[in-house]
Amino acid sequence: TTTTTTTTPPTTTTTTMTTATTTATATATTVTMTTADIEAEHTAAKASCLCVFDVDRTLTTRQGRARSCPGTKELPLVYDGAFGGGALVLSDLAVGLQDTFCGKCFRGIVATGNVGGPGSKARSVLLEQLGGLRWTKSSSWSHSSSGVNSTLVVSAGNGKKPEHVRSIVNWLRDEAKEKIEDKDVYFFDDYFPNIEAFQNSG
Repeated sequence: TTTTTTTTPPTTTTTTMTTATTTATATATTVTMTTADIEAEHTAAKASCLCVFDVDRTLTTRQGRARSCPGTKELPLVYDGAFGGGALVLSDLAVGLQDTFCGKCFRGIVATGNVGGPGSKARSVLLEQLGGLRWTKSSSWSHSSSGVNSTLVVSAGNGKKPEHVRSIVNWLRDEAKEKIEDKDVYFFDDYFPNIEAFQNSG
């Protein structure tokens, strides 16, 4: 028996926009979107669920353990200050997120820690890993003590995460105008008491 595999390159759609310069001459700017990009745009537009994640040991893995944890990815140039610090290691969940059911849901973060602090590479990497603005509806990070104004929340104390997830849902409904039902909200954390805290939370 002979099996032949044919690989078809992704279709590319090219859109040309014309922008005027200060000298009134026109230049053409080419924006290229692959078929995958277009499909992702359409999927995000139809999303009606939300997946929210803790960061340390949920979207990330223990530093220095990439070789012994299949499916993870170490980023040597990105510092992860949690639990003693070291190069950031994306968990297999973070690496393969698009292939889970959350791949068709909006995504957010409610982290116990500060995720590297404002402007850090760690925050940029995790935002990208979640799929970027298309899936988070915001690129800004909210500190739990200052009110939630995005889907990305840091410094959320253990045991208090349900209230922050509720704030994210309310923000999506009121500001982003996305209809998310309570039954379609999912939360992931490596610390069981944070999961247990969601009982009877709506």
